[in-house]
Order: sequence, then C-alpha cells, then structure tokens
Amino acid sequence: LVTIAIFPALTVTISSGGGICGDNCAWGRLLGPALFILFNLGDTIGRNLTWTISSPRKLLGLTSARVVFALLFMACHTSGTPRFSFLAFSDAAPFLVMVLFALSNGWLTTSIFVSSQTVVAPTMRQEASSYLVLFLNGGIFSGALMSFLVKFLNCTPDATNHYSCNPFALPSNVTSADCPTD
Repeated sequence: LVTIAIFPALTVTISSGGGICGDNCAWGRLLGPALFILFNLGDTIGRNLTWTISSPRKLLGLTSARVVFALLFMACHTSGTPRFSFLAFSDAAPFLVMVLFALSNGWLTTSIFVSSQTVVAPTMRQEASSYLVLFLNGGIFSGALMSFLVKFLNCTPDATNHYSCNPFALPSNVTSADCPTD
C-alpha cells in the first residue's frame, strides 16, 4: 500500500531544485526517469538481501513506518509543496530517499514472504500462502486508490494547475489532443 501510494504518484512531482538550470536542461528532464531506474535497482537489491526479519510485530512496525517516506519525498523539491521543501537544497536528496525507499521495499517484501512460512503450522502453510498473496494484491489495489489522495494532498493550487488540485484531471501542460483516443 505505501509503495504504490507514493511511487510513482508522488515521486514524479520531484523536480531539479538544486541544479543550475532546473527543469530546462537535460538533467531536469532526466531526474524522473533516473529515480524510476534507481527504484527498480534498489528494489531488486533489497529483494536479494539474505538477512530477513522473522518477527511479525517487527515486520508490521517497519512496514508501517515506511509512511515517513511520503513526507520525505514531499520535502524534496516537488511541484506541489514549495513551502515544505526543506530537502530541496540539492538534487542528491531525492536520490538518497529513493535508495532507502527502494531497498526497504524489496527487503521487507522478501522478509514477509520468507518468514510467513515459519510462523504458521505446517498443515496451514498452503492456506496462509494464499492469504498472503490475497493481502499483497489488496495492498496494491488500496495503494493505487490511495495514490490519488497522496497526489491531492501534495498539490498547491496556483496558476500552473489553473488553481485546481483535481488528481483525475490532466496536467496543465497536457491537452486532450496529446492523449491517444484508441
């Protein structure tokens, strides 16, 4: 839920704040794709870490604590929260936050799947595995719905978005003619 609610709905709003030319140069346009690649790389590394947590209480606490990443990404130079951007001093801040976010996502996901079989009686493991997949899919679905709320909360009405924070509307720089009709 936390990962899908934040990534990519919130992370795509991060722009180059500490760079020399901002969004007008190649670096400003490549920041979003670079963060996307960094997330996938960090998530893959996190899923391959061998040390796992087996305590269900610790896993629940750590996965719940990942909500703080929403605040950290909002503190970077996002298009929606200029008043809250205390990490906007450098373009390195979103990269550091993304590395921690991605590694924790992969590592905790693997920990949950590996340790789930050790805390359940052998006769109930097949049923527990089915529930685990059900709750994983439910979290993905809930996170996708939550991403609209996160996008709305990160929005600051101004002239660039026509003073509207509708998360379902097209961005001001995209017209309906730019979207395929097929």
